[in-house]
Parts: sequence; structure tokens; C-alpha cells
Amino acid sequence: FIGFTDYSNNTIQELVYYENVGSASVPSYVLGSSNLTGGVNSMLLGYAGKLRVQFGDIDKDGDFDAFVSGIFLNNKNFVYHENVGTVSVPSFVSLNTSPLDSIPNIENKGNLRLVDMDNDTDLDLIHKDGFGWGFWENQDSVLYNNVIAIEANTIPLGVSPNPTTGQLKFDESVSGKAAVYSISGQLMLEVELSEAETINLESLQNGLYFLEIETEKGRIREKVILQK
Repeated sequence: FIGFTDYSNNTIQELVYYENVGSASVPSYVLGSSNLTGGVNSMLLGYAGKLRVQFGDIDKDGDFDAFVSGIFLNNKNFVYHENVGTVSVPSFVSLNTSPLDSIPNIENKGNLRLVDMDNDTDLDLIHKDGFGWGFWENQDSVLYNNVIAIEANTIPLGVSPNPTTGQLKFDESVSGKAAVYSISGQLMLEVELSEAETINLESLQNGLYFLEIETEKGRIREKVILQK
């Protein structure tokens, strides 16, 4: 990903993606397409500073999300893109909320660096703005406001179809307390499951949700897209 500023075209900032079609030892780059670049270009306008992209599994769901820093029309210096696809086929959605919203005045933080500084398996934040460097430790206690972060005893569960029109099927029967959260952390649905093979989300509006089920074996946490 290469960021640059085109000063001859109303100082539009752009992000260009090149895909490595070679190998790890013998790379070969060709101009590729990414929905991350398309989503970013439509939001950008600035006078200085090239775009930078930081990838990291900030929500610990096994795939890379993206933080793009630059100068934006929304008066923020970064935009958060949630990967709602998979590891091998990523699909990025630009969201108005992010796991960094708990940091005061985060919109004024310029250069972001996501790194596990304390080796506790979660990503901490180092940022630089006009006032210097700042460090924020990820306590791994809250993600998306009140949504509990994934813990070591999280167990996998297949759900389909995803995106779903409302009726979500499990790949095996599940018993436990199910809760559905919005991306802002609001509890949208809560239901008890007993050897259930489905859960009905038709009462919710279209969008991205987190499904959490507390079972005797551990916690299940899945990202679900509702598209009716």
C-alpha cells in the first residue's frame, strides 16, 4: 500500500495497492484492486502528509483490520476499517466507531503504530501528533465500549449463512446464554439457547454485529453481518 498526495488535483490524497504475485523470496508486484483503497479515496482531502496504513487484529478475531491515517474531511486523522471478510479474502468496511474510541481526543492523533509492547497478545497503541509521542496500553477489558474482548477459553463455532437475512444456523447444537451486540457495544438481543441449532436476528436492523454465547465449554464469539 503506497500513499501519496496529488497537489495538482486539489491535493487529493490517494492510497494505491500493489499485490505480490510472486513469492516470499522472489516478490513480483502488480497493480491490484482493494476495497480498502476505494473506501479511503472517497473520504480524503488534505494539504499535507501522505496516507499511512497500519494493519492489525485489533478485535482478535483472526483477521487483519486497518487504520488509515492522513487528513480527512471528517476532521479525524484516521479512519478505522473493519475486516468483515476472512484472512484470505478480506473485505473492509469503514466504520464511524473503533476500538480506539475510549482514548480521549483520538481524532487528533496523527501517526498510529499498533504493536504488542508488553507481550500480552493484544495490540497497544503508540501515536505521534504535533505535541509528541503518546503510549496507550490495551487492557483487553473492553472492545467496542462494553463488548467483552475474546479470552483464552474462546471456542470456535461455525455460523451460516454469513451475511445472513436473519435466520442464522450453527454447525452444531448450542446451549447457553446468547447476546448480540452492535459495533458500538450496545446490547441488541439476549436469549437463552438450549440445544439450539439456529438463532433469529430478524428483529434487528441491517449491519455488523457481534454474537457472544456463554457455554459450559467456554465463550463463543462470532462476527455476523445482517443483510435483509
